[in-house]
Amino acid sequence: MSHNLPILKLKRDTLISNIRRFLTPIKEATEGTTPDVLEHFLNCLQETSLDDYIHGSMNDVEYATDSLSGS
Repeated sequence: MSHNLPILKLKRDTLISNIRRFLTPIKEATEGTTPDVLEHFLNCLQETSLDDYIHGSMNDVEYATDSLSGS
């Protein structure tokens, strides 16, 4: 698993970036924002969750180290 850790962290960083990108239009929605637009971004957010998979792939020491470092 250790040899995959940098790749998994990169994937997670990409996912975090996507979450921020999809969440911003939802947070900035106004009365003029259509439900279809909000549903689109909500669906994108629901498809963007690999964190559990990444942490599930780590051993306990790697998980603890990664959790403490915040990366």
